[in-house]
Amino acid sequence: MRIFEYLDASVIVKWFKSDEEFSDEANLLLDRLRKVTITYLTSEYTILEVTRALVRGKYERQYIDDAKDNLMILVNVGNLRLIPTSPVISISREMMIDYNLYASDAIHIATAIIEQCHIMWSADRHHLKDSLVNYASKNGIKI
Repeated sequence: MRIFEYLDASVIVKWFKSDEEFSDEANLLLDRLRKVTITYLTSEYTILEVTRALVRGKYERQYIDDAKDNLMILVNVGNLRLIPTSPVISISREMMIDYNLYASDAIHIATAIIEQCHIMWSADRHHLKDSLVNYASKNGIKI
């Protein structure tokens, strides 16, 4: 049986912004990911979120491009699977209404649910709302 774990963009961006809180923990996850003992998933939308976080952090264009290239290397060697967003739009919309989430937050949790992930790693406080943690738990996901 394969174990699926979901990586929210809030964790992935810490791989490229070492001055962020919990970046050491995020890098431990990156080390686990490289060992390919678990299948890690994230939404394809993560690429845009990581790009935006680095742009807001005023990183140079080359660094931002390198970050995207490094993510794509992880995808190409099979360490990270990018999941399309279109299949989760409907459930994401419902979650936005029911849990007062931003679109990106809803896309990530909906993707984790649809892909039957066991764990969702996130540093986003929106994912830690009690009601959302309970909802995820009912769907077999520990946030």
